[in-house]
Amino acid sequence: GVAREIAPGVGDAPATGRAPRPPARLPEHIQLRGVRTHNLRSVDVDLPRRAITAVCGVSGSGKSSLAFDTLAGEAWQRFSESLPFQVRRHMKRLARPELDRADGLGPVISLRQQQARAGQRSTVATQSELGPLLRLLFSRAGTLNGEPVELQAEHFSPDRAAGACTTCEGQGTVSRCDPARLVTDPSRPITAGAMDGTRVGKYLGEADGQFLATLRAAGPSVDWNLPFAELDEVAQELALRGAGSDEVLLVRWELAEGGQAGEGKGTHEFEATWDGMLALAEREAQRRVKQKSFISWAEPLAPGPCEDCGGTRLGPRARSVTLGGRTLPELLDLPVGRLLDELGSLELDGRQSPVLEALMPEVRERVGSLVSLGLGHLQLSRKSPTLSGGELQRTRLASVLRAGLAGVTLVLDEPTSGLHARDVEGLMGLLREFTAEGNTVVLVEHDPGVLRAADHLIELGPGAGDAGGEVVAIGAPSEVL
Repeated sequence: GVAREIAPGVGDAPATGRAPRPPARLPEHIQLRGVRTHNLRSVDVDLPRRAITAVCGVSGSGKSSLAFDTLAGEAWQRFSESLPFQVRRHMKRLARPELDRADGLGPVISLRQQQARAGQRSTVATQSELGPLLRLLFSRAGTLNGEPVELQAEHFSPDRAAGACTTCEGQGTVSRCDPARLVTDPSRPITAGAMDGTRVGKYLGEADGQFLATLRAAGPSVDWNLPFAELDEVAQELALRGAGSDEVLLVRWELAEGGQAGEGKGTHEFEATWDGMLALAEREAQRRVKQKSFISWAEPLAPGPCEDCGGTRLGPRARSVTLGGRTLPELLDLPVGRLLDELGSLELDGRQSPVLEALMPEVRERVGSLVSLGLGHLQLSRKSPTLSGGELQRTRLASVLRAGLAGVTLVLDEPTSGLHARDVEGLMGLLREFTAEGNTVVLVEHDPGVLRAADHLIELGPGAGDAGGEVVAIGAPSEVL
């Protein structure tokens, strides 16, 4: 054959012989012209790339309208318009910002506090991606009864069927009926309205219903016509929690008229066990979990720790695996700031140590970011919906900053909200690293320390609402402040 010289990294040249066109350089600024979104009054601004721009001003002056509704909003519109209609029709529709033009836009990531929602299963560990690292560590280095485990990382995830506790389906909590929510009027008998305050209670307490008939069979010597509050503790427990056995009862059911399931009028006999009103209420709600009426049927229910997994969310095998004497749930219950010390103190053997050493650089990096953002006090197992808007935004920010991105514009909503003054410097240090990697940061802020540390300031005002929407000052902090 005939040998051909190929330039390194180029491959086959086009038929024309012309070299590939180099990628276009992004302009030095993002230019927004004639912005009239909400209360903004034909605002013109230039946002320098690879720099931190802080947008400040009184509440209602138009800061979010500029940063989120215009900058991030226009980027979203252009991105969505590039997708096929079949995809766009399933995407969330946002109001189109009002402006004359926007030049130099690139990919935009916006983290806004009021939109910082998280799924019920999400935790600090999953948001920060420390959870996947720890699951990998336990799958490769964990032991069970002194022997290496043969489990995949997914077996340590409560979000996968292979690892989730079957009782709570990986939620860590189960809905249990609260006696106080079911017996809404203890001054009345259970046979005459004590449970009428909820839909399920009224159903279970029907005077001539099968449930009360079964209760009478379980406690034939109890006067169930007494007010519930006057029953002794044994009788109350029997009514609420059942007979505590699988004893089959012969139930005589006196039906004055047509029954709950179309039974005829008269006396009926059937066999049943008595599980108690609490269990019955839970069962009735569960039967309707996919129905619109579920909320009303579940009114007496309240979430509580799963009795089987103790809230760890994991199945019995995964939660029993240890590493240096510690289980995965024990490590996840630690505050973020203590994780490195705990991992460093584990006594590991020759098989386990190399696994931990290979993962530690990334673990250190992610823990360091969270601590620098003032999140070192958070437990890794803490559920994301319980975090404040500022905490959740910074948890997500930690992952964005460590994602190795370039050419991205990051828009933040008061990232110092809830942050201690001593941690502001750590936040700004991470944002500086992000811009040094070729990215741009635009943040809505009022913290004086952040404003002084920014590269560029845009102050909107002078007032709020109709009295705002104008650029009051723009430039370097030394010129504006």
